Amino acid sequence: PYKVVVCGDLNDTANSYTYNEIRGDLDETFIQAGKGYGYSFKDFYELLRIDYIFCDKSISTVKYKVGRSELSDHYPIIVELNI
Repeated sequence: PYKVVVCGDLNDTANSYTYNEIRGDLDETFIQAGKGYGYSFKDFYELLRIDYIFCDKSISTVKYKVGRSELSDHYPIIVELNI
């Protein structure tokens, strides 16, 4: 009965079993508002998007951005949601 936001480092691609099981009926914020590849893993030619934010269908994604950081091999995902 509650609105849900799920954030995760799945270490898996969008066509995987893990992605589809966790996403379920939730919307993916990159699909709603992202542009380009939206890659979040920087050590594989900057092509892999393996970190995700999913949200309830009643929540809309206003902005989606992949930040830059040298603190990890993953880039942070920054979203603005309209709840």
